[in-house]
Amino acid sequence: MSQNYVSRTGDTYTFLTDDEQDIAREIKNTPVDSAVITKAISDIIFGKLFVSKKFKYGKYDFPYDQRIDEAVIGQLTGSVALHFITVASEIYSTDDSIS
Repeated sequence: MSQNYVSRTGDTYTFLTDDEQDIAREIKNTPVDSAVITKAISDIIFGKLFVSKKFKYGKYDFPYDQRIDEAVIGQLTGSVALHFITVASEIYSTDDSIS
């Protein structure tokens, strides 16, 4: 698998063709900008899912900080935070994941 000769899908291993090996090497060697990924995640979470920038409790509204991994999205209010951890985070561990 590390040499890109075989592919694993679940418990099944298959040999890759020469073209598939080339594609797998290109994917492996493509640099990934974590800032772009964090921006895309924040656009989905805070742009589509949690559109309101405040938590409403009764007649009171509480602004909250928006965080994804170690990145702060927007301005800090210092009170309540809505913090999402992804597998790319330094503080993520497999013990925290749900199977």
